[in-house]
Amino acid sequence: MKNIDLRQLEIKLSSFLQTSTQAQKRLVLVRSAESQGNLSGTITGWMDVRLSDFGRKQAFTLNSVLSKYQDHFRTIHSSDLQRCSDTAFYALGFPSDEEIIKQVSALRELNFGAHEGLHYDGLSQEEKQKLSDPLYQAPQGESWPQVKERAARYFGQLNTGNHLIFTHGGVITSYLYDQGITEMPNNCSVLGLTLAEQNQKDLAELKQLDFVWNFPHLDEDI
Repeated sequence: MKNIDLRQLEIKLSSFLQTSTQAQKRLVLVRSAESQGNLSGTITGWMDVRLSDFGRKQAFTLNSVLSKYQDHFRTIHSSDLQRCSDTAFYALGFPSDEEIIKQVSALRELNFGAHEGLHYDGLSQEEKQKLSDPLYQAPQGESWPQVKERAARYFGQLNTGNHLIFTHGGVITSYLYDQGITEMPNNCSVLGLTLAEQNQKDLAELKQLDFVWNFPHLDEDI
């Protein structure tokens, strides 16, 4: 994929990892690459769609940076949905030991329930506004606060050190909403964050958002 300048990503990621200490718990979150659902404008929470052709190119583009720093991460995790696990394998250059990437349901996108499979453009303006409401509750599905809680609970189980997490836009946005991430970052965007000590509910709370690198928007697949 031409014309993708990854220098800023490498600068941000390198600085983030170099300033880490063994006593800290730090995460690098990667949003899954463009899926067939993204391409078609379909609401796909737990629907197990695959990456689009462009999405595979997006994910593989990250390999030139992430492969250099793979050994800096104590563990690597991915949502068990195909579009996300494929993003991880492409971005890491298809590691020979597939078990290096732990695939878990706790990192899945929001379960949109009765809204699963609907076309976003076919929704009314009122329904679109509901989807972006931070308290949105999907009919027969999950709410954004529930997604944040299950992500926080999973992050709370991780040991100190650096962890690479491949997940979805809704998980990232719901967890970081209070830090100003009120819109989903572009597919294949990368964010670094430091977690605070766990609270009494074993939920990992954010200490600080360290960096955001948004995968550049391309007008055409080049």
